[in-house]
Parts: sequence; C-alpha cells; structure tokens
Amino acid sequence: MTNNKQSEISLSLIDRLPTEVVSIIWEYVPLRARVWLNREGMREQYVDVLFPQKAGGGMRRLLRNDRHYPFGLVVKKMYPRWSRLKRWQYKMWNFPTYVACLYHLCNEYGSNNCTEVLIDHEKSLGTYKKNRSRKTRTRINRWSS
Repeated sequence: MTNNKQSEISLSLIDRLPTEVVSIIWEYVPLRARVWLNREGMREQYVDVLFPQKAGGGMRRLLRNDRHYPFGLVVKKMYPRWSRLKRWQYKMWNFPTYVACLYHLCNEYGSNNCTEVLIDHEKSLGTYKKNRSRKTRTRINRWSS
C-alpha cells in the first residue's frame, strides 16, 4: 500500500472511534506529528517545534516554496528577535539586519506572497519603510586591472 492509502484508512478508522478514545490517543501523539494534523496545532506550536532558535533554520525552505502561511506564523513570533540581529552575512553578502536578508531571499526565490506577509507585518508594527536601507554590500571586491 502507498502512504496515501494508508493515511486514508487510518483516518477513516479514527473517525469511527468515540471522541473519548480519540482524546486519550491525542495525548500520546508526538508534538512533531501534531503540528501537521490541524490548523490550530500549527498555529500554536509550529514555531516552537519545527524552528530552532537559530535565525536561519528552515527559512530558506519556506521562502523557496513560497509558503506564506507558515512563514507568517514564524514572522509573528520571531520578528522582534530578527530586527535586533545586526550585520547578518549570507553567502557573499553583508546585510544590516536579518530582516533585510529575508527581503533579499524573497526577491531571489521569487516568493511574492512571503514578501507581502513581511510587508504587512511591518506595516502593522509601524516600521515599514518603502525605501529601505541600501547598506547591503558584497564581501568580495574584485579590482579589475
């Protein structure tokens, strides 16, 4: 059997169980699995379970696939911390903050929905500037002769 058929069978079996039994089983489901089962679980525990306290952990994967809903959850929780991270380096670029690096990654991967989420969050905080800092520099300067 494929994974899709197995999951359909297991979900149909869970629907047949009484709610008391399902609530008891729910307590033993690991947190990493609970995050993916419903939207409420994702809203409450997505950032804590799947994203470590490191700034760069998993962000490129979200931006590359333009997953704006989980990205919005991460932005709401981690934005104050990201705005305090100064002089962030990615590949051969130096950014004034990690948020500037996120804008660069959104542009690089073409994830417009994630860019809109980031802009909306900054507008709600009142920190959005249309002309952001242009202090992004490359680390390697090659002089032509």
